[in-house]
Amino acid sequence: MKKLTTNMLVMLAFLASNLAFAGQQDNDPTAEEVIENYLEAIGGKAKLEEIRNAKIEMVTEFQGMVMNMYFIHDEENERMNQRVLVMGNEASNITLKDGKAKVLMMGQTQELTDEQYQEAKMNMSAFPELRYGTNGYELSYEGKETVNDEEAYKIVVKNQNGVSQTNFYSVESGLKLRNENPTSGNTEYLTYDEIDGIMYPVEMRVKSPMVPEAITANVESIEFNTELSEDDFE
Repeated sequence: MKKLTTNMLVMLAFLASNLAFAGQQDNDPTAEEVIENYLEAIGGKAKLEEIRNAKIEMVTEFQGMVMNMYFIHDEENERMNQRVLVMGNEASNITLKDGKAKVLMMGQTQELTDEQYQEAKMNMSAFPELRYGTNGYELSYEGKETVNDEEAYKIVVKNQNGVSQTNFYSVESGLKLRNENPTSGNTEYLTYDEIDGIMYPVEMRVKSPMVPEAITANVESIEFNTELSEDDFE
């Protein structure tokens, strides 16, 4: 085998860099540009930053049982509460506040580790993309894929612990079409409606590792900038 000369090594390095660059076309956006387009598509940064908190109620059915899901996002104080009721009985209650996460499930309470809290924090906000920059998350553009017959940009989001999830944003509308989360599963955003000047997903298809089949959830109500109390996060 011939020994590689310095010139040959330089040539190979040059070819390798060109091949790596070829993965992103000249007209492709950066990850940051995709996120900016999404925020603009749902109402714009200025409008979104006016949202101090959000209360959301969703409902779905699974194997004949009605499930009600309640989300409270406190943007001002970095708190969140998520409750799930099955046939009127509380099945789970998750609270994130003061840098900690507590889970109440089937009568048992558990406090999550710091790493689990940081993972849950990635979706603490009603508009997670608005916080990517301030939270120091790493974003990478991974090309285009098709989501429900629609071309989409694939963006991988990674937190400081290396935990990642993947979002897909419509090339045409800029709206988010799917979130892939290794822990909680995949969520597809099927329908958006305008709520107080903000485009918000009101119909979603969720495939969780804990549920054998996908379920479709619909938003029953959304309230922005409402009164919150400490009881909302107990």
